[in-house]
Amino acid sequence: MRSTTLSLLLLIVSLALTGCGIFPERVALSREVVWAQMGTPARIVDDRPIQVVLPDGKGGWLPGEARLQGMVALDEPTLDYYRNLDAAGIQPKARP
Repeated sequence: MRSTTLSLLLLIVSLALTGCGIFPERVALSREVVWAQMGTPARIVDDRPIQVVLPDGKGGWLPGEARLQGMVALDEPTLDYYRNLDAAGIQPKARP
């Protein structure tokens, strides 16, 4: 019983940290690339919404949504390359 409670708590915390929510205003899809101005150049590489389930507190589950987000560090020439592609409206080709 204790491991089940711990697993459930871990699931809830991980979903909360990823921005999970069941609110309609959070359903809007955004593909905007956000360039980070930090010590290390980085960009968001994935912002897809995924469907998840959340415990309802009564032993059942409610549908919800979370967003996967990731960032990758880039060197300055590569960062400039992607900025120029974005400015020109060109999508980089995916490698197989």
